[in-house]
Amino acid sequence: MLSVTQRIKTVSQPQKGYVPKELFSFEKYEDYRQIKPIKTALVSIQGLAVDYLSRFIISGDKIKSFDIPLKGARIVDETYESNHATENILSLINGVSGLDRSSVINVCKIVCYDTAYRAGMAHYQAPDDVSFEDNLYDNVIILVERTLLLFKKIGTIVKDNFTFEGGYTKLVSAGDGDYLTRDTLIDLKTSKNKFSSKWSLQLLMYYILGIHSINSEFLSITKLCIVNPYLNQYCICNIDDISDESKYNVSHDVLGYKMVHSYVHYDENSHRVYDYSKWKDIDGTDNNVLKQFLSKRIKRTDFNINNYGNGIFDITIADYCTFIRNKEDSDYEKKFGEKPPFASTFCPLFRYTEYIKFIKHNNYYMFVSVSPKGKYSLLHKARLHSLNHPLEYYYDKLQKYAETVSLRFSKYWDALDLLSKQIQSLHPDETSLRVQYSQYLQKCKLNKIPKKVRKTFKEWSATYKFNASGHVHGCIIDIDYFNHIYFNPYDGTIAPYYAISMDDKDVFDNVQSLLTVKRPDLLESSLSLIDDKTKTSTMLTISDTVSTALISKDDIINTESVKEYSRDIYTISNRIKPLKDISDSGWIQVWYDDVLNENELLLEDKYKIKKSISDKKSFNKSDVYKQYIQKAEQKKKHKSQATKSKYIGKTIKTNCGLLATCIDYIDCKHITVQFEDGMIRTDIRSDHFNHGKVAHKGGYYEDK
Repeated sequence: MLSVTQRIKTVSQPQKGYVPKELFSFEKYEDYRQIKPIKTALVSIQGLAVDYLSRFIISGDKIKSFDIPLKGARIVDETYESNHATENILSLINGVSGLDRSSVINVCKIVCYDTAYRAGMAHYQAPDDVSFEDNLYDNVIILVERTLLLFKKIGTIVKDNFTFEGGYTKLVSAGDGDYLTRDTLIDLKTSKNKFSSKWSLQLLMYYILGIHSINSEFLSITKLCIVNPYLNQYCICNIDDISDESKYNVSHDVLGYKMVHSYVHYDENSHRVYDYSKWKDIDGTDNNVLKQFLSKRIKRTDFNINNYGNGIFDITIADYCTFIRNKEDSDYEKKFGEKPPFASTFCPLFRYTEYIKFIKHNNYYMFVSVSPKGKYSLLHKARLHSLNHPLEYYYDKLQKYAETVSLRFSKYWDALDLLSKQIQSLHPDETSLRVQYSQYLQKCKLNKIPKKVRKTFKEWSATYKFNASGHVHGCIIDIDYFNHIYFNPYDGTIAPYYAISMDDKDVFDNVQSLLTVKRPDLLESSLSLIDDKTKTSTMLTISDTVSTALISKDDIINTESVKEYSRDIYTISNRIKPLKDISDSGWIQVWYDDVLNENELLLEDKYKIKKSISDKKSFNKSDVYKQYIQKAEQKKKHKSQATKSKYIGKTIKTNCGLLATCIDYIDCKHITVQFEDGMIRTDIRSDHFNHGKVAHKGGYYEDK
């Protein structure tokens, strides 16, 4: 069902973890070589290259060491109906002989094919399309040399890249380990982090799976070890130092084994007393643990809003969860063209809800939570909003409220839908379609469909289309998972942006600029929208007339973007989204009494002074906004001055044994310190200074 790493993500560990850091002894070595900075996109290639090259040097077996990239190359060839990738990777593998620079360059290219196998062709990037750096090659050489030296200090590697057949359960059915010595289980981590309780749990899970597997080598394993060449250190733990209780709980609660000796007796408080020393005695999978895990998922009922007429009805929490999940599953399929993943079937907890009232009036409906004390709250997914009137009031006003909201925002919804259709018309070029075709081939393999029956690329592409998403949620329209359009409800401006998180966005001048940088495969189809006449829509919010043309012939492509870290657009969008659900499906999740009393605009005035990403050039700085900015800057200035006085003159003892004094403070990441011998270092982080982590090197002495 789950892999080891997937299971770890669902586990809530004790405060210090099942295998605490205190049980590990750390050995760190200094070779005075620095790992040079590289682009974020190359970090994963660096880690994989270190792993694969280390395996090859240890084993001397090229084909076995590069087995996964070879499988990935075959997937690429099946996708493009050629042998180019396989021929290329075999040529690269033949050019790998050791730690010389030529071999390292080849390995960095080889690991690009790893992605095609592990993550799929959608994430694959051909070696020729990757911008490698000299720093990457230098780093790999250093990291592999460190790895080999660290391994040498631990012991001779006797087994690598192993699985745990015979030890898996119905709950944890996949996972593969890194290295074994005669007595040590090793996991290789190339990370800036020193330790993680998830790493130590992963090792213990591997060990327990190993002793129950067909691998006899695990019978002599007595230590767990994490090797991290990035920090040039390893940490090691004696398995006997891990409590039997932890081993028992990981075996039963995490891996799902059925324990033969489950408990010995009950104590005076009627609590079970377990014999943890019998943690090795297991008998397959404990179905109760499996059921407990599965019970966190929603047990769907036959609830359907269409089976109810007008009225106020009592329903169960499971009924409401069924409605939510069915709707989300439907939205997911529309957005991604496939069924939602397993995790989407989990149901949130309703701690303050005893049962639910379902109110329906002429195709408009709402769900009301009833607490154990009888308090009513409007349900907005799992969130609760207090209600101020009896339920009969909401039943009587339901239709009028919904129609008022729909009327107020109907023009804005129309504009959103128009933009969505234009985005949906964008489709990838042939190269990108080949990526989608590879996924079709993989499904054919899994379903054991004969090659004669499989469609050629030409046949397949004539049947399937993979256009841009166009999914609307609030004020945001998706191009894909990372690229979006924000349609400002105040002034009707369009802001295209790329986001890796809610706090990190790259905003572009126009849609074509975004596509040029992030989705060049859609550029060709976007040109057809330039010839369309500019479409306009009357919008009754702040602007009266708004252009809803996605792309204009006057757009100038600018590949530069502006960083934006504010979450304001999501605050506004989250207020818009439940309102649109009223028009789309009749579902009411928020209730503003002012809508019926004064028919006011639903977006509160305080949001009008917030600077959203679409306002980066034309935001009108009103007096209210200027006062807001002035106060914020004054507050920031006072805070900075207070912090500066706190640091200037502060002296600490550093980890090199010398005293260091702060002589200048700019911000938390830029302070200047002077050692007692006169050396000065700039651009020191304040948190490093507080903990004495200031190295006595790389500085300068003042001329006297």
